[in-house]
Amino acid sequence: MLINELPDDCLLMIFDYSIFLEDLTKLSKVCLRWKSLINYRLNGIKYLLVQRGLDDPPKSVMYKHGSLFMESNVPELLPNLEIIDLECYIDDFDNNDMEKLIECLPKLRGLIHPLCFSDLFQRSWFNKIEMLVCEGLGSWHEDSDQSFALKQLYLSQCYLSSLNDHHCYLKNLLRLHVDDYHSIDRYASGNFYRGPVLPNLKILEILSDNVNFPGYDFMDSCPSLESAYFATVENISFVINGSIKNLNLKNLAIDHLEGKSQDWSSLRTLLMKFPNLTNLAIRDNKKINDDNVKELITILPKIKLMDFRGSKKVTKKSADYLEEFCRRSGQSIVFYYNIYHQKIEIPADLEPDYSICIGFDFMKHCFFKYYHCLPMVLDF
Repeated sequence: MLINELPDDCLLMIFDYSIFLEDLTKLSKVCLRWKSLINYRLNGIKYLLVQRGLDDPPKSVMYKHGSLFMESNVPELLPNLEIIDLECYIDDFDNNDMEKLIECLPKLRGLIHPLCFSDLFQRSWFNKIEMLVCEGLGSWHEDSDQSFALKQLYLSQCYLSSLNDHHCYLKNLLRLHVDDYHSIDRYASGNFYRGPVLPNLKILEILSDNVNFPGYDFMDSCPSLESAYFATVENISFVINGSIKNLNLKNLAIDHLEGKSQDWSSLRTLLMKFPNLTNLAIRDNKKINDDNVKELITILPKIKLMDFRGSKKVTKKSADYLEEFCRRSGQSIVFYYNIYHQKIEIPADLEPDYSICIGFDFMKHCFFKYYHCLPMVLDF
């Protein structure tokens, strides 16, 4: 059978496997039928990315080089585009080119690696942006009277304390991700957030290599927080105010990526702040042990899942204790620990490590993953 004898549905399935926009534009020139079918495919595209998985949903497509934006009319090709990754675009264009492109995308809601991240809030189109991924915060124009739609902010290289000067843009945030790298200046003081509360924040993700870990202190400025993920890198001091409780926090993950691990005394103080916690992960901690796991049951009466993978002092002894505890109490607790033959029954609907995941669901898209595999955007 010749390829043109295939029905439209079969051709559309074939075109779904073409993941580069440049390739699809070339295929659309083969004949009018192919052009019509490819236009149908492109009308369904929501995400234009630099990288994506082969098994990602067909609503995303990649581009190979920034020259695409010069050689093609992207807004015409992708009229329903909602999120665009401009990483490759940066090498070929300036701010004015990007400005024109964004203004011609009426449904755009998200920017990944924008060229002008240092003054984004001065752009006339920025009040429609709900999701932003960039390195850090620049010299944003302070105008607290202006309305912004920003709901998700992913900062890949930014001091947490820099949020102090830009809090007026963050009051509608639902998710915040900050990689707080200090490199040589790991002993820098004043790296804590001292701005007003973020009343709507639901998901918080922080990595810091500063000696004084700022993440737990920042939580106290997020009264509605439901899920948190922290990654510690050779931190020595953990500032925790045990007098401030958070009754909304249900999910907490802590990864100890390298070097020093947080000790049990500090962890106990932290966990006592969250009496309604139901899902807890403390991974790769070199200090926590079986006796601490027993104490956890009394601290967290509503706990349903504990993940201690990589914490080598948590052993089968804890698993046996929890099994007996659940038998006596009628409570059900899922327990993962450091044993090679243990079958980890991670939820079947857990998505792979995509840069964009569908749905504002921390347990599905974040909790079971290691920190560096967290998605940049949760689209909902």
